[in-house]
Amino acid sequence: HYHHITLHHNIITFMITEENADQIVIISVSTIWGSMSDSMGRRWICMSGYVLVAAGYLLYPVARSFLALLAFRVVFALGAAASSAMISARMW
Repeated sequence: HYHHITLHHNIITFMITEENADQIVIISVSTIWGSMSDSMGRRWICMSGYVLVAAGYLLYPVARSFLALLAFRVVFALGAAASSAMISARMW
């Protein structure tokens, strides 16, 4: 039973760490994507975001280490920030 508790605790700790990295990236780059959309156009940024999200989803299952997993999550977060910034830009 103790082994399962430790394993469960490690999974929870991993998820919190990964989620924090995701949120830090999204908060950090959302304004950068917005500035880039002013010069490049919303369509390019939105499509780039979708490509990055897809790449993150495709690479995530093949990660062999925590650092690779974190890097793929950052790729996903970059795309999520781009596409969500452009969706909110369309609403205004």
